[in-house]
Amino acid sequence: FAPPIPSQPPHSNPPDAPAWPPARARAGWAPVERAGMNRTWPASDIAAASGTDPCGLVQPASLKRPGSKNSVSTFSPESLRTREPSPVPSSASSRGADDDVGSSRRIGQSISRMRRSSGSQQLDEGELRAKVYLSRIRRCLAARRRNWFSFFASFDARPDGMLREADFEAALQSMGVHLSDWEIREVRAYVQRTGKSVSVDHFGALLQQAVPPEVSKTESWGRALLASLAREAGNANSGTVDGLGTGAMVRVQGLQSDSGLKLNGLEGMVDKWDPAASRWVVWLNNGELKSVRPEHLHVLRPASKSPPPGNSPGIATTVAFYKRLCKGGQTVVPAEDFLASIQELTPNLDDVQGRRLMILLPKKSDGQVDVPEVLGQLVASPAGGDASQHSLPPRSISEVSTTAGESLPGSVPSPRETHPSSSISASAPTFTGPSRAHVQAVLWRLGRHVLGRPPLMGPGTRVFRLFAAGTEAARPEELREAVACLPLGVSAAEMQSVSEHMRDSAGPTSAYYRNGAIPLSQLESVIEASHSAGLPPEVAELGSLDLAPLATALQKLGSASARGGRVAPTEFRARVAQALPNATAAQLELLMTLTDKDGDGFLLPFTLLALFRADSSTVA
Repeated sequence: FAPPIPSQPPHSNPPDAPAWPPARARAGWAPVERAGMNRTWPASDIAAASGTDPCGLVQPASLKRPGSKNSVSTFSPESLRTREPSPVPSSASSRGADDDVGSSRRIGQSISRMRRSSGSQQLDEGELRAKVYLSRIRRCLAARRRNWFSFFASFDARPDGMLREADFEAALQSMGVHLSDWEIREVRAYVQRTGKSVSVDHFGALLQQAVPPEVSKTESWGRALLASLAREAGNANSGTVDGLGTGAMVRVQGLQSDSGLKLNGLEGMVDKWDPAASRWVVWLNNGELKSVRPEHLHVLRPASKSPPPGNSPGIATTVAFYKRLCKGGQTVVPAEDFLASIQELTPNLDDVQGRRLMILLPKKSDGQVDVPEVLGQLVASPAGGDASQHSLPPRSISEVSTTAGESLPGSVPSPRETHPSSSISASAPTFTGPSRAHVQAVLWRLGRHVLGRPPLMGPGTRVFRLFAAGTEAARPEELREAVACLPLGVSAAEMQSVSEHMRDSAGPTSAYYRNGAIPLSQLESVIEASHSAGLPPEVAELGSLDLAPLATALQKLGSASARGGRVAPTEFRARVAQALPNATAAQLELLMTLTDKDGDGFLLPFTLLALFRADSSTVA
């Protein structure tokens, strides 16, 4: 499924074509012999006139009818011919070649205007693949907060911003962007304009470009297709596979490694499915948290058929999908085997759709599909798209609208040099999504320490200004440093989640979305508003729990801690789960969220005791 790499740049002249201006050659213009004159025409218009799509496939007659809804282009040979200039009068024949060039330029400008108005410009197959690969690189860098420029700097030996072909490919491989060696070579061929070197600046400019509509449509189609197939596989198993699911009691067996042999025979409760690792997360009775593959778990008590509250449907459905794709427990499968498994669920998937799907999938360097990455990136967290409509991959730019590019680490101005705009609203943003309750609880806890509680007042929200380099805004790392140095009851990881939600809630048009800095006035307003609003409504779900055993467990846990009352998250969760055997995974997570932490993430059990008035006298 890996297409051949062109031996020449994507927009270079054919060997037998006459010469034309290099600027037009780079823009994708090609020579056409018409009426005895060599003229340059956009290559996309030539494809439209000949009835081919950007993939080079001849369109059926039903798709080429004028006015057809699925028409690929509004152009036809007849329409182009009617827009040709009238024959040059004999009296004007002495004007020379300059007039011919000017006439050709006017025709090209007219066609460009018509193409923009009709929305029929398309990417050819090679350029579409390259744009999809760049989009995958961009998303991977943004998700992992990686500074791509630092990777390339280590391979720039001269340094002049120009990398050799082998160095450019090695730099991409070192970033771990889940592209195969063949796909990386295609990216290099697309970025490389001339010579045997690749410009780092040009690569960065391509990363910062807005995602083309055809790429967005292709990605949405692929995500919707895989998500729909995963749901079908999950519905057939009612959210469980062979009795495995959240809440199931299991026994570990069959592990062969030195560390795994020690786990064989241990029992525990299944907490959740980890799509990134394609394993079940199990809380063992000895208090340890382990990720185990399904084939190494023996079910003692099956899970409930209906998933518990708070369990993400996108994650639950990947379990059965994983079992179908990873036959025999192999998490890396050849491309043809992956497509064969997909075609078992959707036999109507044709070769064109299969090729389009393959360019979206994360792969190892040898070209095999990385199933855990596929589930984690494209299924567990789908980024839009209607899963019910996946009959055809996109072929026309007119079907979609433009999507803005993502902000990349290493590609934004420093907040120490740029200040946020003063036009930012000071009102607190509204958090939405599955993490809303978590963020609101963190902000409420932060407000209790910063603003204080009568009769003891806190230091005030302006305490964060002590750690900010600027006077108007603070970077996320500066906020993390503040909670790590001051006893504010919030860990650095929780403060990072608050920063990310504030940035995302503001939208891509705000200044601090672009440069990554958080306006201090905005942060102060959010903390004060959350403190006044109180705990999130999800806390009411804890009313069904018997908190008496929880108070006893927290008392013993805090008193027995060797860290001065601080407890590791794994130990805290295991003890709370033993004290509350009927608690769901979502309720356990909420209890941990309501507990104060130090900067390193260790929990303070006594603070949860004080919150529920179980034994407030033990709180220092």
